[in-house]
Amino acid sequence: MQKKKIKIIIRITLTAIIVGILFSVGVNYGVRTFSAQYIVSDIGKVSHTRVALVLGASVASDGTLMPALHDRALTAVELYKSAKIERILVSGDNGSRYYNEVEPTKKFLIDAGVPAEKIYLDYAGFDTYDSMFRAFTLFGVKEAVIITQGFHLPRAVYIARSLGIEATGMVADKRAYAWKNSFREYFATIKAFFDVVFQSKSKYGGAKIIIR
Repeated sequence: MQKKKIKIIIRITLTAIIVGILFSVGVNYGVRTFSAQYIVSDIGKVSHTRVALVLGASVASDGTLMPALHDRALTAVELYKSAKIERILVSGDNGSRYYNEVEPTKKFLIDAGVPAEKIYLDYAGFDTYDSMFRAFTLFGVKEAVIITQGFHLPRAVYIARSLGIEATGMVADKRAYAWKNSFREYFATIKAFFDVVFQSKSKYGGAKIIIR
């Protein structure tokens, strides 16, 4: 009898594992398939859109933008100078006074020739879902070019469009990035799926800011 119970437990466990794997693979495939039609890698194929959303990434202790964020900001500059966008919303992590992703990005944009008055900052974009939710609810963004790396764009575009933003994804790949980003993205996509299904809210609120 004991052996029979063990076999049942093993069977149930294996079934649960297989179902979980199939579910996670299905979610990732579905998100990628859904978003693919909205992602471009050629600036010439970007339709004129008023707002570009630059998603946050790591910043060094001295404020230097790390490769992923540097390339996102540089792509935003290229779009602005190509007259594809008019305003830039920078969303990132400023969870403590010792760490700030958005101010260094703003400085980079200004140094590259983007007028300060064309740049808007969201200091509470702690993850991709928060950034999209806040862009839509607090900044009133209804249409945007989302700027980030190719491995990140399917999830970002999926979230944005699920929340009501008519989003186009602009690939900001200008070099090879660490393989762990794609690994992390696999699991982050599953979290994003549940955030959308359960209509999660941003961790922090705030006053509405009109992008003029």
